[in-house]
Amino acid sequence: MSSNNTADSPSASSDSGANYFQEIFISFVSLSSLFVVLYLVRWFLKRNTSTRASLPEKFSTGGLDLAAIAALRTFPYRKYGSDNKSDEENIGSSMECSICLSAVEEGEIVKVLPECMHSFHSDCVDLWLGGHTTCPVCRIQVLGSMSTASQHSRVEMVLSPVRDLEGHP
Repeated sequence: MSSNNTADSPSASSDSGANYFQEIFISFVSLSSLFVVLYLVRWFLKRNTSTRASLPEKFSTGGLDLAAIAALRTFPYRKYGSDNKSDEENIGSSMECSICLSAVEEGEIVKVLPECMHSFHSDCVDLWLGGHTTCPVCRIQVLGSMSTASQHSRVEMVLSPVRDLEGHP
């Protein structure tokens, strides 16, 4: 029996040595992987920050000033040809607000953007323009490429010759 104990003893010590090196190897690989992941995350975040800082001003999150938004002309909405036609005949002439995605009903106040002539519920586009300087549909600059200080006078100049939908100056 004593020969069995001596035979098991060297085998057990070599197994524990192999387990020890295996644990060290797994720890080294895990630690190395952790450092690589941390480095990549740091590099990615740094790259994104510098990319955002270099975006042109037209992609900024600020919108138009309140005076420029208020200067945009509003109109009561009328369906095209609604004077002499029934609702069934006006099916193709309805309008949907692209911001809130609901139908614009006759008599509701709409606002038309001067550069692209897209129209929306007045309240919807006012909220949009508070945070953006572009049309929600075509992304054209609402007041062209100009400073915020000159936006108010540009709106008055563009809209002064425009007549409302009922033909009043």
